[in-house]
Amino acid sequence: MSVPRGLTPAIVATRDWAGGAALNHAGSNTMNYANVWIAPNRDFAVLVCINQGGHAAAKASDEALTMLIAHHLATINTRATDSSLPR
Repeated sequence: MSVPRGLTPAIVATRDWAGGAALNHAGSNTMNYANVWIAPNRDFAVLVCINQGGHAAAKASDEALTMLIAHHLATINTRATDSSLPR
């Protein structure tokens, strides 16, 4: 993978909730914090932005991402078992 100068590449990890590969990038400009996870195999992405930097923002974004991913998984599992819901 070639990354243009000045850009930081995303981290590629394997996650069960992502159905395989997941891309992640997180960072702060000391005043704001952003964290994004992309799951191409599930056609799903989640982004959390916080207008505060530092450890507390990183911890809060992880907590929010965990809840959002869990909510998404519950939603797709409900759709898979309920034929009246759109797919």
